[in-house]
Amino acid sequence: MNKTLLPMLLFALIGTCSTCSKNKPDCHEYYTIKNNSNSAIYFRWSRDSALKLLSYSPGSSPAEYKCAANEGMNDTYRACYEAEINLSSLKKLNIWIFDAHIIETLPWDTVKKNYMILRKYSLTKAQLDSANWIINYP
Repeated sequence: MNKTLLPMLLFALIGTCSTCSKNKPDCHEYYTIKNNSNSAIYFRWSRDSALKLLSYSPGSSPAEYKCAANEGMNDTYRACYEAEINLSSLKKLNIWIFDAHIIETLPWDTVKKNYMILRKYSLTKAQLDSANWIINYP
């Protein structure tokens, strides 16, 4: 192998692995949404319990927030979700599930005003730990 190519490959490999998200017992950088329904969904999380405080639609970032029917998807965060839970007034992570068709066809303000959700989860760290940080919908 070319002597200059090997260091470049090693550098690329190390750089790639350093950005990999990992979960540790006290620092979860992702949770998994498992969509067990026959329709696509969108999801969003917040430490705040009020949907009206979510400033932007999950439809603005489908690659991050859209989960296909009968699929699973990791919601990756660049820090520990535990920190967000600790900052929450109720010590919970709030996750909203939305119908993809609603998100893709209605204005976000309408969705929030009419509370057009499929489901809301409000979970403590203990609840997330017991579920292995997997949220099953429905």
